[in-house]
Amino acid sequence: MSRSVYRWIGCPAAILMALTILLFPDVVTPAPDSRTCDDRMNHPVCVREGDAAADFNLRGFDNSLVRLSELKGTPVLIDFFSVDCSACKQMLPVLTEFANRNSDKVRVILIAIPAPGDRGNVRLKQYFKRNPVPFTLLLDLAGYSTSAWVPVQDGEAVIPYLFLVDGNGIVRGVAGGIHKSVEAALPAISSVIAR
Repeated sequence: MSRSVYRWIGCPAAILMALTILLFPDVVTPAPDSRTCDDRMNHPVCVREGDAAADFNLRGFDNSLVRLSELKGTPVLIDFFSVDCSACKQMLPVLTEFANRNSDKVRVILIAIPAPGDRGNVRLKQYFKRNPVPFTLLLDLAGYSTSAWVPVQDGEAVIPYLFLVDGNGIVRGVAGGIHKSVEAALPAISSVIAR
């Protein structure tokens, strides 16, 4: 086809798109996400306090399978991690210290998101070999569980994000970012793990 034919076809398509935007703005413009968390980062999240926790079914490095719904009766603290996330690395000692003090009261789970291009999760495995943790480490290879829980902006998960789930499977606390302690990030944790 010649250039003039493309211009002739392209021009009505552009006019049609402009008319669609003008006449039906909500068809092409997504509604703003009214679900925002109450933490200082104020990113839209998929899981909020008071919600039933979104279930996940993930495997660890040892190939063990963990399903959140099977942990009912036990409070669970969940964090999301990537080796490319410096804030996640800063939160790891905070989680480790908390897990060491409270391993008999709460199950701590770290959901690791492999970095793009990390074939076989080599970087992730090397990182945790150098930095072992005293809690459950799970892999979200496809990112489906992560995107069901944490905010995603420009195609990337906004992490770290802590979630406190009580023994009934209800989210009792949400906190994004870096914190000096788990208790500072999630004030409700004391009452949840005391039950």
